Amino acid sequence: MDNKLRIIDNLNIYEIHDNVAIAGKLMCDCGCHLFSIYHTGKVTKGILAPYLIKKDKQIVIRAICKDCGKSIIIFDSKIDGIKPIMCDTYPEEKFQIKNIDENFEIVLKYNYYQNDFKTNKFVDCFIKIENKDMKKVKQLYEGW
Repeated sequence: MDNKLRIIDNLNIYEIHDNVAIAGKLMCDCGCHLFSIYHTGKVTKGILAPYLIKKDKQIVIRAICKDCGKSIIIFDSKIDGIKPIMCDTYPEEKFQIKNIDENFEIVLKYNYYQNDFKTNKFVDCFIKIENKDMKKVKQLYEGW
C-alpha cells in the first residue's frame, strides 16, 4: 500500500494538530484554487445546503481545476488502500448549489489514527467548500 496521501502535493496545509490531524486548502499545480466538483454519490438536502452521501457505502469525489482542467481525486471509497471501488458503474454528476457559481474553494480536514499520520488511512475526512456567492463555508462531505 502506498502510504503517501494522494493529494498531499495539492494541499496547502495550514493546520497540524499533534501529528493526528491536518487541515489545508486544495491548490492545483498551476496555482489555481477554484474547482468544479464531480461525484458518484447522492446529493441530499442539508439544513443550509445540499451535501453528499455515499451511494451503496461508496463515493468518489473529484475536483476539476477551473484554469487548466487537471483532475484531482479528493476522496474515494478505497482511501485506506483496502476497500475496492465498487461505484465505477455510477455516472459522475456535477455538484451544484442553486443560484451559486460552480467554482469552489475546497478545504480538507483529516483526522488520523495515531500511527498513520498523513497516510491514506484516516478516521475522518471533512470536505468543505466556499465561493464568492456563499457567506460561509458549506460542508460538502463528512465521512468515513
